[in-house]
Parts: sequence; structure tokens; C-alpha cells
Amino acid sequence: MIYDYNNADYDSIYNFLLNDLFLTNPCFNDGETADQTWEKFLTPIHKAIELFVPTKIVCPPVRVSRRSKYRPRHIRRALNKKRHLWRLHCKNKTLLSKSQYEKQSAYVKKLIFDYQKQTEQSFIKQANLGTFYRFINSKLSCKSGVGPLKSPSGDITIDGPEKAELLNNYFASIFTVDDGKLPLFNQRVKNDVFMSHVDFSSCDIAKVIANLKNTRTVDLHGFNNIFIKCLRFVLAKPLSMIYSYILFHWHYS
Repeated sequence: MIYDYNNADYDSIYNFLLNDLFLTNPCFNDGETADQTWEKFLTPIHKAIELFVPTKIVCPPVRVSRRSKYRPRHIRRALNKKRHLWRLHCKNKTLLSKSQYEKQSAYVKKLIFDYQKQTEQSFIKQANLGTFYRFINSKLSCKSGVGPLKSPSGDITIDGPEKAELLNNYFASIFTVDDGKLPLFNQRVKNDVFMSHVDFSSCDIAKVIANLKNTRTVDLHGFNNIFIKCLRFVLAKPLSMIYSYILFHWHYS
């Protein structure tokens, strides 16, 4: 179940957000953290989504584990004829149609066997060990996984959690231990150089939002770019004030 932003009632969302006191005139309390300020900004937006954005059920896409196998033209023609004879047999249900289908099925099976045999012989004649192993690996049903591991005591383990613990302990043993000392970083500007103000213009923020890609992928807050772009004029002003507060009134306090 996901939100269908393409069919949202943006006029109602726009009016709802314009009537919210925080978004129209953001005010900040002393000592308010950046997370608390951001949550006050998100609360009316999430409320508007619940009221005016419909939901829809999305079925997960069917993943094809392997690409369809390549077949030469003569095999593809034989397979098409086999499917045609099968449809005729399902329609007529006669001994003749069944016999024709079985004959064609055996012929297709022989063609595929001969083609596979020819392919394998070509890999052998190449006398290339890398090509041969790549061909063998392509035929394996399981290409991933961690095999049995030996513990420091010399025991062989095949248990999943135990293998994970062994690998974790090994990787941790080769990490560099933090000594707590910060590297020396020379100052690149003079002591009288500092940043006193950054102008977060609502017009500039609206332009940045307008240039976002039209993607339907949602972010961590459950929004996508199309939804944000449709509401950029009502969100630009509170965003500019929130950015200024977070950067100066809280970060440098």
C-alpha cells in the first residue's frame, strides 16, 4: 500500500498548508533542537497527505532470475511448430494430432541436445581454462554462499550464525584501533574571517525544487519529487526560515 501522488488533490493540500500557522509564520522556541523544528515542519504535511492523497496497492514486479536462453533459428522454428501442434491437439483431441505433436516434441528435444553438445565441444576445443570455468559456473544452480569455516579451535562449523560470528571477529581483528587523536589540520583562513550570515532566499529554494528530477521514488519522509515540486511555492518560505534557524540560532548557539 503506497500513496498515489499522481492522483492527489493538490488544491486541497495547498489550501490546507496555507491555513497552518507554523508553515505560514514559523516561530521557534528557545532551545528547540533541529530535529524538533523539522518535525514541526513535517507534521502538517503528513496530515495533508493522509487527508487528500489516495492510496493504491502495488504488486511487486515479477523478477526473472535468468535471461531467456538463446536458440538458433532452426530450433526456434521447431519450437514454434511444436506449440502450433500442441494447440491443434488441444482443440481436436485426435490420435493423429497427438502423434504429430509427440513426433515434433522428440525432434525438438534432439535438436536442443545436439546444439548443447556442439556448444560444450566448442568450449573444450578452445583449450581456454578461464572460458571453461566460466561456462561451468554458468551451469551451477547455486553461485553464492559461504562454505564451511574453521574456528580458531580447529573445529569445522556449518551453522549460519556461527559462520557470521567468525567472519565478524576476523574482520574486526584486522581493523585499525582508533587512538582518539585527531590529525593536525592547519587553519586556511585568518582569524578575522568568519561566516556571519547566509541568505536562504525562498525564491532560490523554489528554483532548486523546480529543478529536481521528476522521479516517483519516495525519500525517507515518504515524499517524492513530483509531490514536492507541486507544493514548492507554499514550502519555500518556511524552509528558508527553518534553514536559517537551524544553521545560526541553534548550530552556533
